[in-house]
Amino acid sequence: MAKLNTIQDLSQLREQCQRALTARARAGAAIFVGAGTCGIAAGARETMQAIQQELGRRKLTVPVTSVGCIGMCAKEPLVDIQFNGGSHVFYANIQPDMVQRLIEEHVVNSRPVREWAVCRTAEGEPPADEPQAIQNVPQFRDLPFTGKQIRIVLSNCGIIDPEKIEEYIARDGYRALARALATWSPEEVIREIKESGLRGRGGGGFSTGMKWELCRKSPGDTK
Repeated sequence: MAKLNTIQDLSQLREQCQRALTARARAGAAIFVGAGTCGIAAGARETMQAIQQELGRRKLTVPVTSVGCIGMCAKEPLVDIQFNGGSHVFYANIQPDMVQRLIEEHVVNSRPVREWAVCRTAEGEPPADEPQAIQNVPQFRDLPFTGKQIRIVLSNCGIIDPEKIEEYIARDGYRALARALATWSPEEVIREIKESGLRGRGGGGFSTGMKWELCRKSPGDTK
């Protein structure tokens, strides 16, 4: 990746990355495998390998992406299948010996395996013409465990590959940093952090913005 020197460079790169993700989503089926520490401990690597082998055996060109945890660790390994940018359908506790049926029914025949599906989610509202079999799968936001959660910092977990910076940039990664560096004064940055309510994790919960403000006002180059 070329060095970014301006906000305009970042904006142009973001648009390129967004186009690439949109093209991938609309190209047909896409498979995502939860590969956080909980997923790996539950066997996600073996499941992902089995998926790739089954796709190869069938000569299917389907992107398989490793993603982070969506917070349902007891359901790992989680496998998510999406068609043409529609809803992501999440399957729970998928082991290698379950992969052949999953590919056969959902990827080849576009028919979800209902007894394995735990939930679905969409970026925005689900497509109005989505198949009824997918609409019958409960939504992520309607599950008792996840329904009351509002994912902010972790909103991209389970959606993007955490090892590909382009996917983070496509989801507005570094936009706030670029704005702070290019258009805000140090005092404005500190005020924003104070208003955010961000606090330390050392046990005392001390205001991060106040720490920065004290540091800013402290005389001398050594803080």
